[in-house]
Amino acid sequence: MVVGFFVIVLIIMIITLSIILLRLYIVSRHPNVPKFGVKSASISSFNLTSSELAAELNIVLNVTTHDIFHSISYDNVSISINNDMHNQTLLASGYLAPFSQEKGHNTIYKEVQLNMNVQHDVETDGFSNGMVNFEIVLSTIVTLKGDFNFRREVPLKVVCNPLSFKLDSGSLNWVLVKDLTCKEL
Repeated sequence: MVVGFFVIVLIIMIITLSIILLRLYIVSRHPNVPKFGVKSASISSFNLTSSELAAELNIVLNVTTHDIFHSISYDNVSISINNDMHNQTLLASGYLAPFSQEKGHNTIYKEVQLNMNVQHDVETDGFSNGMVNFEIVLSTIVTLKGDFNFRREVPLKVVCNPLSFKLDSGSLNWVLVKDLTCKEL
C-alpha cells in the first residue's frame, strides 16, 4: 500500500516535470519579437518649396525585448522615411549600425540622423494645423541565439506612423508631438 502511494507520487512528479520541461522547450523555441518605438525626433534645417523638401532628421528609436531565453542581434537594419500620404513618397533612407540585446527585459536606444533632399513635387496635404506627418519603415533580419546552440533568423519589418511634428516655439526646429510604438507588418 505504501509502495503504491510512492509509485503514484512518482508518476505525478514525472508528469509534472515533463509538462514543465515541455513548456520551457516550447517557449524557448518561439521567441518574443522585439518592439520598436520612436522615443523622440526633431527636424532641423527644414525647407519646403513647391519643388524641394530639404531637412535633417534626428530620431531616437527605442527597441524593447522581454525575451528571457534569447539574445538578439540586428544586422543591416534599413530605415526609410516616407511622406505620410497616399502615394508614400520616399524622402530619405539609410542604415543603422549593427547592434544587439542580451537576454532579459531591456530597452536600448539608437540615434539615427538622416538628411532629406527631395527634388520633385512634394504633396503638402500633410501640413495641417501647423504640423507635418511622416512615416518610418524599418526592415531587418533579427538573429535570435539561445541555449543548446539554438539560432534562428527572423525577418522583421515595422512601420511607425503617424510621426507628427510641429514647429517648436522659439526655434526653427520641428519636434515630435508625441512618442509612439511601431507596428509589425
